[in-house]
Amino acid sequence: MQKPSGAQMFLKQFTAATKVGSIADPLLLVFCLISATTLFATSAAQFLLQAALYVPLFLVAVDRQYLLSRQIFFRRMWNILSLAYLPLLILDFRMSGEILHPVARLLFFIQLAKLYDRHAPRDRILLILISFFQILAASVLTTEAEILFGILLFIWMAFALLMTHSLLKDGGESSPRPPLFSLAALLTVAVSIISLGIFFLIPRLNTGYLHGIPTGASQISGFSEQMDLDQAGLIRKDSSIVMRVRRLDGEGPLDTPIYWRGIAYSTYDGRQWLKSSKSHSPQRTDDNKYQISAPRAGGKCYRFEFVVEPMDSDVVFAAGRALSLEGRFFWLVLDDNHSLYSRYQRYYRVSYIEEAEFRPLPENITDSETVTDLSLALPPNEDRLVTLAEEITHGARNKYDACRKIEHFLRTRYAYTLDIKRDQSMTAVDDFLFNQKRGHCEFFATSMALLCRAAGIPARVVSGFLEGEFNEIGNFYIVRQENAHAWVEAYFPQQGWLQFDPSPVDVESAFNAQISFLERIRGYWDSYKLLFDQYILTYNLWDQFNAVIELADFSRRTKVLLSQALTSLKERFSRVGMNLSGSRGWVVSCTLLIAIYLLIRLRRSGWAHIALGRTAGQKRHQSHVIHAYEHFLRAAASRGFHKNVNETPLEFTMQFTSERRELCRELTELYYSARFGNQGLYRVEEKIRKLAKRVLESQ
Repeated sequence: MQKPSGAQMFLKQFTAATKVGSIADPLLLVFCLISATTLFATSAAQFLLQAALYVPLFLVAVDRQYLLSRQIFFRRMWNILSLAYLPLLILDFRMSGEILHPVARLLFFIQLAKLYDRHAPRDRILLILISFFQILAASVLTTEAEILFGILLFIWMAFALLMTHSLLKDGGESSPRPPLFSLAALLTVAVSIISLGIFFLIPRLNTGYLHGIPTGASQISGFSEQMDLDQAGLIRKDSSIVMRVRRLDGEGPLDTPIYWRGIAYSTYDGRQWLKSSKSHSPQRTDDNKYQISAPRAGGKCYRFEFVVEPMDSDVVFAAGRALSLEGRFFWLVLDDNHSLYSRYQRYYRVSYIEEAEFRPLPENITDSETVTDLSLALPPNEDRLVTLAEEITHGARNKYDACRKIEHFLRTRYAYTLDIKRDQSMTAVDDFLFNQKRGHCEFFATSMALLCRAAGIPARVVSGFLEGEFNEIGNFYIVRQENAHAWVEAYFPQQGWLQFDPSPVDVESAFNAQISFLERIRGYWDSYKLLFDQYILTYNLWDQFNAVIELADFSRRTKVLLSQALTSLKERFSRVGMNLSGSRGWVVSCTLLIAIYLLIRLRRSGWAHIALGRTAGQKRHQSHVIHAYEHFLRAAASRGFHKNVNETPLEFTMQFTSERRELCRELTELYYSARFGNQGLYRVEEKIRKLAKRVLESQ
């Protein structure tokens, strides 16, 4: 007897708990529980009250016999509750101001009501439909990758439930049942593969009955095209993912922290920084590649693939100094501060490849000509700022040394914090430098830029993101809103704009942190979410075009490789044919004969069962087993042991003596298991022949 699996034991115990002989009712309960749990997981905060009521009422509904004994009571109870729920539903619509969550809460109520009245086949069909609408609502309410597991589990249980209903309808409760969960798993995999194929083939359109409904997770707030010192810092408290950046030129993170450059600001009005209003379009080639700037001596080039999530900004992020961008932008522009924007592409996922240049900061720079009217403007009434700049840069050998002194002064004399209580009687910079002496990166960057300008050094503030988490599994950086950062770029005539960071943020400790086991598991999960976001959630028409082009290229390369392989085979066979008539022809002929002989032996030993498939192999081996057993009966009859027509094979074993009877019983059990049990087929024929020889040996 085959030992029952864990799933079968669970179903047996669950069936007993429901006090129903049919397996269909426990499956239906599990099916409903999966859909309800998936819907709850999408917006747990919205369904806390429903979950608190759902769990005890569901546990009561498990006992179907108890429901049948009080059928009239429960029917009246749910009729009363339905009438009472109508005004609550109207109130829910008015208070929430939306449609999706009230409808989802209504689905919980309808499913519970029908679980208490699931006696007729029509009731079970209605429960299946209600559960389907719960899964549909869950897929609308969330864009997270976790929903895929709930959908796959739902499909798997749906197939098992529908097959069970079909079997019970055709043959009743006593009908033989196939391995439901195995078949359901195979059907789920097949349907998933077919669905993915259809998903990638259907054209992507930004229309539909759900278009325009906000999901709450599709936009990222916090990054602004204006830096207001009275509000900056709030973006650090948001853990939403902004972008994922894959490294294409090698494996592992870079040996230096990366600053993902966003917007550079050159105009400061005493309260906020403003970006440049002058821009132009960079040169574009036919392969959607934009040339941004020319490489410089001493720089090292890297390649990154950006996948930026939808956000309320046109900015195009870049690492280091962007040399070129490759991607399908609607309209790419470059402003005077070397900031990149993609017009008319707001709220879309943007994917592009950047070729970036990194140069280490020089040890020292000798002053050359004087730069005027280049990011030197200061707000009015900043005499204290000029005095402080003179104190900090006193004794500096040159402008570069003065810039380093200002950076070191802010890093060592001021504290980093997000908890700021502004003194509105002072300007933001004066309050930070002379009063609070603590703040976040926007205050540090603004103060350094203004101190540099006061010392005669052109400077501007840059906002973007710092480093992020590196996923070693997928070889990409995960950048979140909490990684938002601001730093300074100062200009030196011989070097151009150089990067400085006055904020006392411990970048190196986070950069060199060891990866734990849980973080590695999280890395696998983040890699899966990247694939889900890139190829499922935000898969668009452009991605389809690229996929078709890549498929055509792959088909063309495969065709060339096959053609080359066939040509090579033809040449080899032609050489073999020529050698057959030569002195080594007999060696080739003997090798072919030996190979044919080995294939025949493998086929007889049972390997063909694996190669040709289980169904055909079972039938062939069953016929061989029957033939071997019939041969045993004929040999036994020739020795006086005749099997009567009305005797079973086990009864026939009683004709032998005790020693040979055990051998004959073992032979018979092998015959039973191979012919009727569909198991133990491997080399059974050979075992039966050996046992038959031992049984019929003379004592």
